[in-house]
Amino acid sequence: MYGKLALLALMLVAVSSLTTADQCAGQKDGTMLPDPENCHRFYICDGEQAWLLVCPGVLVWNIEGNTCDYPQNVDCGNRPLPGAPGATEGSNFLDLN
Repeated sequence: MYGKLALLALMLVAVSSLTTADQCAGQKDGTMLPDPENCHRFYICDGEQAWLLVCPGVLVWNIEGNTCDYPQNVDCGNRPLPGAPGATEGSNFLDLN
C-alpha cells in the first residue's frame, strides 16, 4: 500500500518530459529504467517512448524497489547523486521553493 501511494505521489509531483532517447525500445509499457546520468531521475516506458521523471525533494531512484527513496537506502552505483559534481541538472527538476 505504501509503495503504491508513494508512486502516486511521485506521479503527481514529478516533472515529466518526453525524450528522444531509445531507452524503451523493445520494453513493455510501464517499465521503469534508471537515468544513467543522474540518480535523481528515471524513465517510464510507454509505447516504446521514454518519459523522464524526477523524484521529488531529496529522494533518488531506487532500482531494486522501482520507487523514489531516501539516498541512504539507495546504491546509485555510477549514477551521480543530485548536486554532486558531474550530475546533470536542468529544466527537468522541480523547484519546490
